[in-house]
Amino acid sequence: MITEKINTAIIPAAGLGTRMLPITATIPKEMLPIIDVPLIQYSINECIACGLYNIILITKSFKYLIEHYLDCNINIYSILEKNIQSHLVSKIKLICPSYVTITYIHQKNVKGLGNAILSASPIMNNKPFAVLLPDIIINENTNNLKKDNLSAMIKRFEYTGTSQVLVKKIHNIQNYGAVYCEKKRICSNEHVKIMKVIEKPNINEQTSNLSIVGRYVFSKNIWKNLKKIKPGKNDEFQLTDAIDLLIQDEIVEALLIKGLSYDCGNKLGYMQAFVQYGLYDKNFGKVFKNWIRSIISNN
Repeated sequence: MITEKINTAIIPAAGLGTRMLPITATIPKEMLPIIDVPLIQYSINECIACGLYNIILITKSFKYLIEHYLDCNINIYSILEKNIQSHLVSKIKLICPSYVTITYIHQKNVKGLGNAILSASPIMNNKPFAVLLPDIIINENTNNLKKDNLSAMIKRFEYTGTSQVLVKKIHNIQNYGAVYCEKKRICSNEHVKIMKVIEKPNINEQTSNLSIVGRYVFSKNIWKNLKKIKPGKNDEFQLTDAIDLLIQDEIVEALLIKGLSYDCGNKLGYMQAFVQYGLYDKNFGKVFKNWIRSIISNN
């Protein structure tokens, strides 16, 4: 039984990237590379793997490098072909295949994740959608994106009509959106009813060890709740507040992540992702691993 199909992904990329300053003063956080691939590419790849070929990118005018990268000037092709580097042309064409449509929306004011997603409302026509936060990458070397996580969430929604939130177990829950489920223990492949979500809970609120990973699938009813919310934590319009309102109207479920995720919006998470992906690199992984071992042994 299919309720409604998920055809569109929203990728919010209008944030200021303050946790990654000073580099983000000039380079968008979403363009920071993991080896030779920028963060935004991982989100695009994940959308494609899940069959989401209609992508809405929420951005700001000063982040024009993102659009330049995804649009990729045709002149680069001719230059590479003249230099007999056709293997590089195919790499560039895979950045954004021709069958993928990207719509850019420039957010006027950065007022939080809830406000960023709401800016896509006029072109969404009250339809359900998925959300991917581009600074959270899921390790595709330990996780089959076609089968797990976002694809599983989409499949579950299309069968039941129930909104989905990806979660993982974490210790420093005060830095993330906390999820409180009907069951205290959640297992892989289990979709568990969410009772409450809190954005960056205070110490006296920290009774959950489940944090939101940055992947969501929402029913159309989230739109009316995004319009209802008022400024919350950090005086921003928080997506978690809209989810909390949605929970009052209908069931919202959590799915425990398979594989690893990295918060590349902060320096430690970015460093961890860079090292992990460096170890998986086909050309330099072994050399890189030996180098890491040598510097560890020398310290």
